[in-house]
Amino acid sequence: MDGSLPLKALSPDGRIDLAPDAAPRQALQIIASACVEQIKANEAELARQRAPETLHQVRVAIRRWRSTLAILGAPLGEGCDGLKAELRWLAGELDEARDLDVLREALAKAGLDEASDGGRAALHAAMDRAKDRAYGRALGALQSERAQRLFWEGPSFGEDQAWPPSGQGPNARELVGAALDRWRRSLIRTGARLSKLDPAQRHQLRLMAKKARYAGELFGGLFRHARRQKRFIEASRTLQSALGELNDIHVGRALAQRLALEAGTPEAGFAAGLILGARSCQRKMLLKAADRAYDRFCEARVFW
Repeated sequence: MDGSLPLKALSPDGRIDLAPDAAPRQALQIIASACVEQIKANEAELARQRAPETLHQVRVAIRRWRSTLAILGAPLGEGCDGLKAELRWLAGELDEARDLDVLREALAKAGLDEASDGGRAALHAAMDRAKDRAYGRALGALQSERAQRLFWEGPSFGEDQAWPPSGQGPNARELVGAALDRWRRSLIRTGARLSKLDPAQRHQLRLMAKKARYAGELFGGLFRHARRQKRFIEASRTLQSALGELNDIHVGRALAQRLALEAGTPEAGFAAGLILGARSCQRKMLLKAADRAYDRFCEARVFW
């Protein structure tokens, strides 16, 4: 790894200091190393206690790494497809545990987390069993040889790749600006039809908002417009959150139905129906919130 840029850990908000003219390979290696450090620290804690916040921190680190690779790996074209696939695999191994945590939190907010009858008790028991399996799967993936190889080799990715010669290709700042321009245009164009989007399309819109947010957090310091950066990040986060709640309702529907089938009683199916009904009532309100968040995103001035 080129030693001209010192390794620094990510701050809690994802920010990392880079020189304005940082080369893509250097910046990618620095951020990947910091993400691995964050993953490993939380992996150890996850082995001690299966806490939702710990799992969340692991997922955040993986998402930051993936967003960075999507931006800074652009000069390599298909050269980074293998690393992208490994990160996508690892993220997927953690998804079910996260979805179960979200469903449990939603039940608590709706006052449906207490096992006050036989059906709900059976449903919660099925949920507990599913959570044990899902967390076991997540931890198994993180501790697997495949993941350990990713954590060992990933931060040095790019050393054997054919990057453009120094001074002839775009630097990190230029790549980040181009990616943010592209994602912002796509968000505005797609979000204009937000009320007509199906769940899969809304999910893709959410992923774009997430990418824009992480890029703003990670690389905002390259542009020296702190106030605009803060507003853009907040607008992206608000839009991501609103779309995320809509997606959680969609994912939670299938998950609750599956848990009811696993519980194997009509009463559990009835309890699942109550849960789905309570959450579906929020859909119209959340769509309005997403519309407002989209408007704020459109109004946010660019900082790059």
